[in-house]
Amino acid sequence: MKAKALLQLSLALSAFGLLQSAGNCPAGSARNANYEVTEDTMVFTNPGRWFYGVLDNKLYIRGVEMTAEDHATDERLTGTVTIVFDMVWEGPKQLGPIWGYVKLQNHHAEPAKNGWWEGYCFGARELDQDGETVVSSFEGTMQGRGIHEGLIARYWYKGTDVMGTGILPGHGYVVEHGAPVRPLKTRTSHTHLGMIVPGFYVIPFSPVPITDPIEMKTLIYWWVEDASGLTTHMGLGVDSGFGIFDMETGTGSGMGYETAANGDKIHWVAGLTGLPNEYTRLDLNFAGGTARFDAAVGGFTATFKEEVSIPDPENPMLLQVDFGYAASGWIRY
Repeated sequence: MKAKALLQLSLALSAFGLLQSAGNCPAGSARNANYEVTEDTMVFTNPGRWFYGVLDNKLYIRGVEMTAEDHATDERLTGTVTIVFDMVWEGPKQLGPIWGYVKLQNHHAEPAKNGWWEGYCFGARELDQDGETVVSSFEGTMQGRGIHEGLIARYWYKGTDVMGTGILPGHGYVVEHGAPVRPLKTRTSHTHLGMIVPGFYVIPFSPVPITDPIEMKTLIYWWVEDASGLTTHMGLGVDSGFGIFDMETGTGSGMGYETAANGDKIHWVAGLTGLPNEYTRLDLNFAGGTARFDAAVGGFTATFKEEVSIPDPENPMLLQVDFGYAASGWIRY
């Protein structure tokens, strides 16, 4: 009877949300006080590959590497940040989405305090409400490594004129404990559409082609047209996202989110690698979300074969790619 009473009390408290920590911390976890952070001293250490699409006038940018210094009120989140990201920019103000991998390395004077963090992020360059000011923002999650092993950091950055000032303020929190590693299984079917983008590579941060005469190339800008399936912890989910596939290197990436059966969302950042015989490898990594998935980390790897078709005979530049996969991975939230 005692065990039954405790179970009933637990269910009652859960129904009123009393088992969750304050704010947007995931259920079942505990966090320290919020931390504030300022990012500065931004340096581009690798400009990446810049592709100019001649039909849509967009820049498709892959593999940009940037370092910066983070100064946080929580010394565990103070250190040198390295971000490797992809972007799709358009217009004179270079607006568009950003996604990629992030690592933060401590460099305290006391070696015993030094560890590192790594994870994935996504964001965008957008216009403010005034229609003129460019706002840069990104968010995501990182796992603690070394002395920070077992911790999760959830963060948000947002600033104006970041390219000019080199300063990006942010905030976040650390999940101290209560986020166990849980197995994850997924079985999904997908229909993606992809637009063949003709264009040429340019010198980074300039409109100048890298070859003279111009050497035309193609890449694929893809988006999720329809995708659904069953995933543990999410139930029957619906996927949404987009990305780039570089035909020359046979690699690609993307960002998006999956909406769980109850409406909670989990964000993902993915890498794609072309394999022989029309197979593709997908490496998908979680980067936070909403509600119980706010500080989610984890992911999975899947291999699948694509069926490519042209859905509209009058538009041979539009491709349809159908595929499905079953995969196993893990998640912490």
